[in-house]
Amino acid sequence: MHCQTEEVEPMVNGDIVFPKFTLYHVAFVTRSLEEGMDSLRRTYGNPEFFVQRQAPIQTPNGMAYVDFALADLNGFKVEVIEPTGGHDGIYREALPQEIGATRFHHVASAIQSQQDWDQVCETIANHQLATPIGGSAETEQGTFNYVYVDMRRQLGHYLEFVYIS
Repeated sequence: MHCQTEEVEPMVNGDIVFPKFTLYHVAFVTRSLEEGMDSLRRTYGNPEFFVQRQAPIQTPNGMAYVDFALADLNGFKVEVIEPTGGHDGIYREALPQEIGATRFHHVASAIQSQQDWDQVCETIANHQLATPIGGSAETEQGTFNYVYVDMRRQLGHYLEFVYIS
């Protein structure tokens, strides 16, 4: 169900058109999850975080492991990620020098239909876009499909697309 995950040189020519972007979350990376959450609590009015430790993330080179926390800010989600091992370079490359600081990493879009998910995957393939992370996981709500698209050259950051099927 998930889009092909691979490292390729991004294409710079041609229009890249994804389905309507529905903001799901904004993500930051940090060297300390606890201090990163504290920083976001101070910024966003002390939200409650759901925390996941040692979450496996599929990369083309093998599994990455991260600790992450997700908070809901009245329908808008904010995520903070601490890379903890494996093939976690996509997160480590963006880490701030300071232990408690956070740095912007990506925005995520919630895909609403199988047709739109298929369009995301087709756009990635047609434009030979790098997808350094992608996979699926079973949840209580269904299969959680995700893919990161390397849009740093075009936008300055990654895009993540998520679809629950």
